[in-house]
Amino acid sequence: MSARWFGRQPFVTTVVTLRAPLDEAARTDVHRLLRRREHVVVVLATCDLAVVDAVARMVLCARRYGGELDVVGDRDLLRACGLDEL
Repeated sequence: MSARWFGRQPFVTTVVTLRAPLDEAARTDVHRLLRRREHVVVVLATCDLAVVDAVARMVLCARRYGGELDVVGDRDLLRACGLDEL
């Protein structure tokens, strides 16, 4: 007997911590997860403009591929850059 998912992916949550200076590998990993339509929680440990740029790109990637992205942590810089909807 086999289980069928009927086109639905199993619900998986991955938590990633971003801090400045930004590690390129972490950003690439998050993009890969979002392309697979997984749920990613990004925790902002420290935030600078490079991290804000990475988060904005992650939001675009999530929208494009249908992944789910939640951002947790210091949000003052995100609000200042117009990303307060996260």
